[in-house]
Amino acid sequence: MKEPIMSKASTNSAECIYPWEASGALLAEDATLVGPLFTRALRGAKAIREFYGTSGEVAGPLKVRWHMNKHVETFLIGSQVVGEHNVHSALWLKRDGAGRVREISHAMRPFPLLLPYHRAMKERLAELIPQKRWTIDQSDAFTVDADENASRTKLASDVRFFSPILAKPLQGAELVQFALEGVSKVLGPRRLLSEFPGDGVAGTVWEVAFDGHRVRGLTVVVTDQVGMATELITCMLPFPVVERFYYKMKTINGERAGPEYFPI
Repeated sequence: MKEPIMSKASTNSAECIYPWEASGALLAEDATLVGPLFTRALRGAKAIREFYGTSGEVAGPLKVRWHMNKHVETFLIGSQVVGEHNVHSALWLKRDGAGRVREISHAMRPFPLLLPYHRAMKERLAELIPQKRWTIDQSDAFTVDADENASRTKLASDVRFFSPILAKPLQGAELVQFALEGVSKVLGPRRLLSEFPGDGVAGTVWEVAFDGHRVRGLTVVVTDQVGMATELITCMLPFPVVERFYYKMKTINGERAGPEYFPI
């Protein structure tokens, strides 16, 4: 699978085990980690360091491809290797007044390639993270109101969409637009949480309610010289809800798209 070009992005090829190091920040002792694999936030610096130390053992260091700082926030994307495949992460870091990272939102893609990573992490973190956090809490009742400021991305004719759930990217404006509209119908209204505008590349953080459960998405848009999107890269969290979303979309589009997009 050809990976995102990100040719117009400010890239950073640094590798790190702990993502806050990519922005030169320290981790607050009372920090929280939202996602990527479990439905409840992981709290406390010690537990979060153990999570990322274990992730490094399973998939190696995070190779940071691009990051952007905005006031007390950082958006970054990177990749790791699970077996023979690259898996990708997008992270939203929020810092306190002292500059320490107090909250991390960590989303990943693509879902079909994350299963070995999920199994290995669940086995190794059994004592740290209770079983109930790895599954959907049916008592959740999360709703989202439509964001009136949400804008529609203009797509270049050869745009590629690196979906959070598909095993390979979609290419072409007509196909990508069809996919985005279909996803929007299933996920419902979207609330914008943060924006990272830039020249040639930008990031957004948003959330939706899918079947009454919170889903947070982190999207990077790479644009050409006239502002048309050439690449869309979206990661989502948490894994249990994204899994449900995957099978919902497979029910709708699996027969048309085939196993190269929906392999499980």
